[in-house]
Amino acid sequence: MKVHITSSAMLKKLTGSQLKGYLHGKGWRFLYPLQEPLTDKGEIWENPKDKDKETVTVPLDPEFGDYATRVASILSALSEYENRNQLEIYNDIAAIGQTSIRVRVQTATSANGKLPLRVGVALLNALQDMLAAGAEVVKDKRHHWLGRPLKTMQDLLDALEIGQSEVGSYVLLIQPQPAQKPLAEQVFTTLAEAILAVENSTNQPIPPSDDALIQQGVSVALCRALEQLASLTQAGESIVLETHYSDPQMHSRTLTIHPDTAQRAKQIRERLEQIPVRETVTLTGVVISLDRQQRVQLRAKVGGGKTRTVIFTPINDKDLQTAKDAYPNKKVEINGMLVIDPKNAYFADYDTLEEVP
Repeated sequence: MKVHITSSAMLKKLTGSQLKGYLHGKGWRFLYPLQEPLTDKGEIWENPKDKDKETVTVPLDPEFGDYATRVASILSALSEYENRNQLEIYNDIAAIGQTSIRVRVQTATSANGKLPLRVGVALLNALQDMLAAGAEVVKDKRHHWLGRPLKTMQDLLDALEIGQSEVGSYVLLIQPQPAQKPLAEQVFTTLAEAILAVENSTNQPIPPSDDALIQQGVSVALCRALEQLASLTQAGESIVLETHYSDPQMHSRTLTIHPDTAQRAKQIRERLEQIPVRETVTLTGVVISLDRQQRVQLRAKVGGGKTRTVIFTPINDKDLQTAKDAYPNKKVEINGMLVIDPKNAYFADYDTLEEVP
């Protein structure tokens, strides 16, 4: 059903900055201001993707007599070109100027503005994992973190809030609390760059190196989250992420997750998982083996909650006795340099070993 917005009050709520931000994000370009004496009243923007190079006049002064009419004309042109409801486009534009991520689910199951509970829960879990992955690498680009949760990640997740789904489609609005807006803007920007890197990884004559992808914020955790999101779509469906910022110097981005995203993310994840990880961590594990070479095997959760066998060699008689006392099936806590490669997980060195009561 086509919805046309005619309320002058609603139309005047959209600012010139929001309209320009939306057009810029969709690939439209500024041509020139209105001719004198109206140069401060509006701008002419062109859609270079349109075969007829359609133009619209963006009003800048809400006190100008035909402001609402100009905005209505823009909504009409965008609705026709994008083949979308005017209310959906209005909500998109209204979100500009607020630091947020808008998540639009465009699947057969969301056509009535609702989602099956199973899909909704999977969507929220995948979004949380995606945001956590962005927070992990915003200050230190790594392909994999073992010591989760990081303070940066926890601060972000604690500060994010979810708004209600909008009328006419299934759209979630994710916004930070004011105190964490700077961090959220950093994370949203990092995520946009990383997701674009994944999407473009197969479109280049020379595929990007693993190091190049990592420096763009791509990680094992992000790839897993993208695989989860993409698994919620089928052919012809998508989940669209739109980043918006209160800072007018920061440009909005539109990112589309679709079935092909899963394969791209999986290929990159499998490559990154071949790179050894070295990180100082504290692990609690169960002693399951103590061999003649005095090597100890633990069963512990490592890297995102995955249970693995971790090997270490006691460095003195006291630690050897601690391991013996814990065997079998008692817990110990060990702090040191953990190394994980595709075949093994082991402590290259450690500082302390203690039995856990």
